[in-house]
Amino acid sequence: PGRGLQGRRVFPLQAIDGARAEDGRLILGEGMFVGDAAEAYLRAACQRSNELSIEMTLAAREIDQRGPARIVTLSSESQQTSFTVGQNYGHLVFRLRTDGRSRPPGHNGIKLYEITDRKPRHVIISYRDAELVCYIDGQLVRRLDDTTGGLSNWSQQHLLFGDECNEKRPWKGTIEGVVLYNRFIDEDEARANAAAYQRGRDRED
Repeated sequence: PGRGLQGRRVFPLQAIDGARAEDGRLILGEGMFVGDAAEAYLRAACQRSNELSIEMTLAAREIDQRGPARIVTLSSESQQTSFTVGQNYGHLVFRLRTDGRSRPPGHNGIKLYEITDRKPRHVIISYRDAELVCYIDGQLVRRLDDTTGGLSNWSQQHLLFGDECNEKRPWKGTIEGVVLYNRFIDEDEARANAAAYQRGRDRED
């Protein structure tokens, strides 16, 4: 993670409480991965640009997960988050804290996409002032213009994959190819990135 930030840096992850990695994939359901080595770099980069994009490939092991179950979060507790990508029942959901006037996302976050199967999906969630988008397998599935503002109110927190730091919100599934950017990603780039991911899977097969 961190490869998509300015400078294209790569940061280590620490496995906690039984989380494990296999063939480049994070296997989640027990424990979590902690990426605090990237936290300060990520926060500073996104506060300079006031933009954020999260790219990864997800495969949910169960459709009915709630909490929302945490896929990736920058947080210090369940209600103190800078951003959270999660799964609530059959939906991919997103929370984002900004310094602007935004529509409250609700307790469970903004619904981005309905999860109907356990297949790997290439996901990009991207934000800039007054534009929040979600691409699934290179296709735009959600665009919102009522989340506004910058990211100046982000504080030091924990970058976590698969759970919350002090309250159990485990997500069951696999994550691979995580890239965090401090810039917005448009539709052309989203399609190109999804196509590159698919070519890589085809070569593995």
